[in-house]
Amino acid sequence: MSPPLSVAASVGACVAYFVAGVLLSRASWRGTFDLGWLVVAFLIARCAAARLEKGRLGARDYVTALWPTAPGFLLEWACDSSLRSFRLQGGRWRLAVFALLSCLLLIFITTATAKLKFGVQADELSPEDEARWRGAIWIGAVATAVSIPVGTLSVLTIRTEGPDARLDMLESWLYWASLIVYLLLTMKMMLPLVLNRLRAARSRRDFRS
Repeated sequence: MSPPLSVAASVGACVAYFVAGVLLSRASWRGTFDLGWLVVAFLIARCAAARLEKGRLGARDYVTALWPTAPGFLLEWACDSSLRSFRLQGGRWRLAVFALLSCLLLIFITTATAKLKFGVQADELSPEDEARWRGAIWIGAVATAVSIPVGTLSVLTIRTEGPDARLDMLESWLYWASLIVYLLLTMKMMLPLVLNRLRAARSRRDFRS
C-alpha cells in the first residue's frame, strides 16, 4: 500500500472506530438513560490494545487490562440507582445526586483514558510523536473534565417548566458529554496508528528525495 493510501486508511479506521462507538451508544439508549455503554467501550479499548500489543493474553494480562473498569461499573450502577430513585420519588437533591455521580463517571473515564498507556501501535511511536500524542490527549482530557461539571451545573440552574423537563435536558447533555469522552478515547486508541503512518510516509518521501 502506498504511503498516502496508508495514511488515508488509518484516518478511515479512526473515523470508523468513532462511528462504531456512536452506534453502540444509540443501541444502549433505546430503553432508558444509560452511560454504561461508555464503560463497555473503555473496556473493549483496553482489551483490544492489550491484544494487539501482546498477542495472546493470559489471565494476568486480562486482569491488568480490565481492573480500571471496575470503578467505572460501580459508578454506573450508582448512577442508575440514583436516577431510579429520582423517577420514583422526585426531589431536587436526588436529581443533583444523579448529576454528580454521572459527572464523576465521565471524569473518571476521561482521567483513566489520559493517564493509562494504551493504543494501537502506541509502543512503536517515536519519542517526539509520543510526546505529541500524550500532550494532545492531556489537553483534551483537561478541557473535557472542566466542561462536564460546568455544563451540568448550567443545566441544573437553568429555568425549566418542571423536573421532567430538567431531567430531559440533563440526560441530553450527559449523552453529548459521553460522546465527547468517547472522542477522546478514540484519539487515545487510534492516533498512534495515524502518527506512525504519517512518519513512515515522511521517511519514504525523504528517502526518495
